[in-house]
Amino acid sequence: MRQLAKVSVLALWLLPTASEARDEGHWQRQYCAGMEIEHHLSSGGYVDCLNGRYAIEVDWSSKWAESVGQALYYASATDRTPGIVLLCESSEESAEGSCLSDVYRLEYALKSVSTHVQVWTCAIDEDQTLNDCFQPELQRTVGGRG
Repeated sequence: MRQLAKVSVLALWLLPTASEARDEGHWQRQYCAGMEIEHHLSSGGYVDCLNGRYAIEVDWSSKWAESVGQALYYASATDRTPGIVLLCESSEESAEGSCLSDVYRLEYALKSVSTHVQVWTCAIDEDQTLNDCFQPELQRTVGGRG
């Protein structure tokens, strides 16, 4: 009986959190509903979400730097506007959260890019769509566009 209790506690400890239980692909499908998912490029690679206007990279906010390069490449390869969906843990949405810090660093990096980049920050929330996501002010000032 004691052994069973130890195994049960270990199993509970190893269970993923609610956000970890869903991988990036889950959130990609949710936030890019109605778009083409995993569009294959002839040069290799896959655009996470593609529609008539955007080539979108979906990634965790901590991978903001990777998302910039991928979004710019995908947009160039598909003749679309680059888009980035940053996935934010609900606890990271406060002013002190790392998600906000990641958005600031993304904004700083995009100031040197001459093309418009659309950014959405999306909470890990089953009830949200891309339209519910926050669009930081940075997309209005990047590359001198307004």
